[in-house]
Amino acid sequence: MGTLNEFQAQAVVDGILEGYKNYLDERRQKKEELRVSAGYAFTKGNHIDDTIAKRLQGLIEEDTLAIYVF
Repeated sequence: MGTLNEFQAQAVVDGILEGYKNYLDERRQKKEELRVSAGYAFTKGNHIDDTIAKRLQGLIEEDTLAIYVF
């Protein structure tokens, strides 16, 4: 496995923070909309992984992106 350069590493950190914030915003919204929303907690990783992948797009070659984001 390779190592991340400074820009890639910062993109990962920013992606984690933004993805978690997106998850929290949506979780609050779902709590208001749905009578049962506890299962929505299992989507947190999807929000974080998706945001990291989007931020790394263009910084890491597509064929190696799966090595870093799983």
